[in-house]
Amino acid sequence: MKNSKWLLVAGLVIMMMAVGCKKMGETMDVASTAGNPMVLPLTVNAGALQVGHVYVWDDASKLHVQYKLDALPADGKIWWLERCECAVALLPDEFPRDGAGNVNVSGFPNSYDPGFGAQEYTFEIPFVGGWVSGLTIDIAAHAIVRCQQPFEQMSGWAYYPANPLPGPAGECQGWWFPYVLGTPGDWKASTAWGGHAMPQWNMWQFPGNNWALYIRYNLSATQYVGDLYAGNPKNDPASKVVGRVTVSDDVVAGVGNIYVTYTITKAGYSIYSGHTIVRGALEDIPQVNGNPPPGQFDYIWGPFDPTVGTHTVTIPYDSDWGSDLYIGAHAIVGHY
Repeated sequence: MKNSKWLLVAGLVIMMMAVGCKKMGETMDVASTAGNPMVLPLTVNAGALQVGHVYVWDDASKLHVQYKLDALPADGKIWWLERCECAVALLPDEFPRDGAGNVNVSGFPNSYDPGFGAQEYTFEIPFVGGWVSGLTIDIAAHAIVRCQQPFEQMSGWAYYPANPLPGPAGECQGWWFPYVLGTPGDWKASTAWGGHAMPQWNMWQFPGNNWALYIRYNLSATQYVGDLYAGNPKNDPASKVVGRVTVSDDVVAGVGNIYVTYTITKAGYSIYSGHTIVRGALEDIPQVNGNPPPGQFDYIWGPFDPTVGTHTVTIPYDSDWGSDLYIGAHAIVGHY
């Protein structure tokens, strides 16, 4: 692997990964380049009037989101970009909102005022930890467009009608759209969770709608060996097993460590990074609507370049946990 492929911005790792790992492509070979970008209409008036387009592509180190107004929209008016605002998340629930639950575009981390008369603007958003080929991210692209003659100012969105951003009363306040990172032929990434060994993979699942597993471990056990599943094991779970997660400890009289070891067993796969947490109750593991955001786990490790076949996380035991432990063992794995 080339170092340029794994460009990371360390200061943003926790911020961006805190949104969780909803989905990562299972060998999804869909990506966009500058010469062949993803294109969406930029609309105002709740999608009724198109005033331009939003183009999205990436180059394995930056995500490019370009706003470009049409020369003469259907209404015949000359609009310009007064403000552009863009947010990227791994869960649509994580787009910024205010205290009342409204979509808060002023809280979008990427914002710019292009200046009077501007017809286009491009955000260049650096890849951060965990952004690898095959990862599906969610993007909300908002703009304030303005017309001088007559004076009008309107809110516009990259229009993706299948994915509305609901307000507190369920009303549509905008839209978001999915985008798959990477270049065809690149390393294909999947999100992976350690869980109960086959065939009872579904015995320990987090309660949210986005698939995620956990492991239960008791200090009286010598060790526990579970399976590592890459991709949702709901369909054909045996094919999703790419390794195992082994849990052991050396705790004596309330003092010692918990050891969580990830090991790849499926040919061609390797480990890029991961997140691990131990608690004494499932509800003590951070969750968003029942979905665990790995970026909020205590132990964030990797990324590895080159990727590795095994990794052990050593976690000091906390006597407040008791003897019955709940373990979130997440990893980003993949293959060429």
